[in-house]
Amino acid sequence: MSSAKAAARYIERGWAPVPMPARQKGPRIADWQRLRLSLEDVPRYFNNGQNVGIINGQASGGLVTVDLDRPEAVALAGRFLKPTLVSGRESVPDGHWWYISPSLEHREFEGIPKSVSEGTILELRSTDHQTVVEPSIHPSGERYRWSRSGLEPLETGAEELTNAGQHLATAALIACHLPESKERGGGGDHAGNGRGSRSAARHREGIGQEAHPAGQDPLGEGRQRHYLGLRGQVRDGPRQV
Repeated sequence: MSSAKAAARYIERGWAPVPMPARQKGPRIADWQRLRLSLEDVPRYFNNGQNVGIINGQASGGLVTVDLDRPEAVALAGRFLKPTLVSGRESVPDGHWWYISPSLEHREFEGIPKSVSEGTILELRSTDHQTVVEPSIHPSGERYRWSRSGLEPLETGAEELTNAGQHLATAALIACHLPESKERGGGGDHAGNGRGSRSAARHREGIGQEAHPAGQDPLGEGRQRHYLGLRGQVRDGPRQV
């Protein structure tokens, strides 16, 4: 599908598309946050294989994105986020989770301290931000795709989604800092027999159960206190455009 045809379909859905140069992730149009295209505008803005973004928040009827930046967040997302429409590029097909949440405030959850190796864990994208979508091409050459699950963006409350994002970011932070060991497949006699990967899976299973707001602590009071301490270290706040 061409960028122009995709942009037209997004407009018909009530979403606000924004063009950007091919294989780039950011718009180059001044004041793009205020851009509201009609079907008649599409040929003028999408005429040379441009990438397509959806302007989040008010411009698109409250359509927001949970953008998962860390692989640990991607792996644990299903334990904290309700099923909904997802998208992403070929290597991370479920990196973007889409919801309808008109009053959601934009937030970015980071580890402490923010470092080159850790950086942003996940981002709740709302008004004045955008997310790249199909049929765009990532700078790496990978294509962006929508999930073919048949799900539509789920409507959810801003507080509920923010809390889910914070819990997911905390669990991902714990996973980032699990020590390298035999249980994580780091070597020794586990390396060749698969037991290390099973132990690592049990670690993440425990993280998901331990951190889930609706669950109990199956791993003991001490680790629950450790989780609460790490939760306090996850920063969140608005990202500058």
